[in-house]
Amino acid sequence: MRISWKVLGWLIIGIGALGAVQVAAEEDSKLHTAVMDPVVVSASKVASPLSQVGSSMTVITREDLEQQGIHNVGEALTLAPGVDVVTSGGPGQLAEAYIRGAESGRTLVMINGVEINDAISPGRSADFSHLSLDNVERIEILRGPQSAVYGSGAMGGVVNIITRQGAKAWHGSMDVSGGKYSTWNTLAEVAGTSAGVDMNLGASWGTSKGFSAAKRTQTYAEPVPDLEPNGFRFWTVDLGLGYAISPDWSTHASYRQGREDAQLDYFGNDAGDTLNFTKNSVQQSAHWDMTGRLNAWWQQTLSAGLAQDDREYHDEPAPGVDNASTYHGRNVNLDWRHQVDVVDWNSVVAGINYRQEQGRSQDPQYGDYFDEQSTHLSGLYLEDRITQWGAVLDVSTRWDNYDRYGARFTCRLAPVYTWAPTGSSVRGSWGTGFNAPSLYQLYSSYGNVELQPETSAGWDAGVEQKIGNACKAGVTYFQTDFANQINYDFSTNRYANLGKVQTQGWEVFGAAVPMEDLTLRLGYTKLTANDLTKQDTLGPVPLDRRADYKFTLDAGYQWQGIGLHASAQRVGPRWGRENGTRVTLNPYTLVNLRLAYAVTKELEAYVKFDNVLDADYTEVVGYNTPRFSALGGLKYQWR
Repeated sequence: MRISWKVLGWLIIGIGALGAVQVAAEEDSKLHTAVMDPVVVSASKVASPLSQVGSSMTVITREDLEQQGIHNVGEALTLAPGVDVVTSGGPGQLAEAYIRGAESGRTLVMINGVEINDAISPGRSADFSHLSLDNVERIEILRGPQSAVYGSGAMGGVVNIITRQGAKAWHGSMDVSGGKYSTWNTLAEVAGTSAGVDMNLGASWGTSKGFSAAKRTQTYAEPVPDLEPNGFRFWTVDLGLGYAISPDWSTHASYRQGREDAQLDYFGNDAGDTLNFTKNSVQQSAHWDMTGRLNAWWQQTLSAGLAQDDREYHDEPAPGVDNASTYHGRNVNLDWRHQVDVVDWNSVVAGINYRQEQGRSQDPQYGDYFDEQSTHLSGLYLEDRITQWGAVLDVSTRWDNYDRYGARFTCRLAPVYTWAPTGSSVRGSWGTGFNAPSLYQLYSSYGNVELQPETSAGWDAGVEQKIGNACKAGVTYFQTDFANQINYDFSTNRYANLGKVQTQGWEVFGAAVPMEDLTLRLGYTKLTANDLTKQDTLGPVPLDRRADYKFTLDAGYQWQGIGLHASAQRVGPRWGRENGTRVTLNPYTLVNLRLAYAVTKELEAYVKFDNVLDADYTEVVGYNTPRFSALGGLKYQWR
């Protein structure tokens, strides 16, 4: 059976490659383009078509997510070149994203423009394990230093999760599914307009018995002791509201809350296995904005955002003993933006921004306490966007005044040129970034109030080519240098500015519609990520958990109510640590399949198979990954 699954996987890859060759020959194709050019809002302060963005960017649409049957943001990010998502165990366990090899805490993660990075986590990273996709319209992924646009934290890139808005006719859907590991998921959404107010409401909940996060690393004589499964359950609600005050003024608001209860293991390998360690977390985010025109050429937007994380951990090593710890973090953001369009080829944006970060924690087991602490920064930003003769140039500058470190200046250049007769584009970007130490790095028992901000400088350059109306492909080279990187110093048991890191590599992508109802996408990332402060016999030491390369291929086909989607990933070797020793984790191949059938116009039945090759692979040393699994469900939509 294993051999047949492998044959099936390689057949899928082969069919995809043949399809790509076919597309290359169809330069005069009249098919409706699937190479979309959506308007994006994350690349700069000016909403722009994706084709006019100089920075390297990927947009994952709601249609992409539905066709592949994806239910989690972390899983969705694996579709993008340059992004590697690493999970310490199965569902409900810590999941972090590395963009172009940068540390996970150097990526700014937002929902509707509101930062949701955990203010009280050690590195201010975002955990994708509990981010469901209910009410999500699209995900915009921006790669490279973006501090000139977003300030502190956007050194490696930006992930902006954008929820649905603006529904007019009432419609809704419900999706119920279940499968291996006693997994059950339910998703419900409804949207429409009442009394002039556009409304979108989504809710999801699910549960799973899961599997052991800790991976067996020892050899036992019979009988082999069982590893306890780590179950989890979650629920999420999401609400969006919009109202047109006048033809020139409108306001929008959104609120999202998610709760997750998960069983954890102390750490990887057999010795870390337990069912006495649990996590309860609640994440909330809220956003409000008002946008309007003062005249034909002057538009302004006032916005406010709040995100809050509350985590509790309960460790019960013996009856009646509970080593409980709590973490509370909050982000506040205020922004007042002005856009001036005196001529149609030039947009100037200027604004003022205020950000505050608050947090406190209590961990009696390890004697780690700190009372409420906060930091804040005020920023002024200016952006000039020039569009002339097929070229677009974005020039962004930002001045931030940080309460602990004074003024920080960042900038970014992002040009793109398109030659319309051939459909060829050349694009690139150069920018600087900085990242202030987290509250935990400053004020915890392991903190260091003498820490200085991290800095980065990076650039990329690439070409993109359209072939007819149904295919495009591109390649990009990138390099980013990080200085003053904050790491844990084991000699002092404190955080310190120790690191100097360089990441570089290539990203390749392609998208095509070789025939009606058939879509193909491929991506390839080659990454070198080194700690330049450490050397061995081979040179600089590679960073842990970064895959050397990743190749992805997706194929989707619709025919008379039947939908088939297949995806394959080939992930290269990566480094890890086992008992303090650096080890190599083997490459692996994952193949997923989804088959859907339209029973009626409103009702769809589907089945999804993950890891059909039943690959036994490792992302983090000592932690398990899911094996072959199947899940089936029904989705009902009404309009």
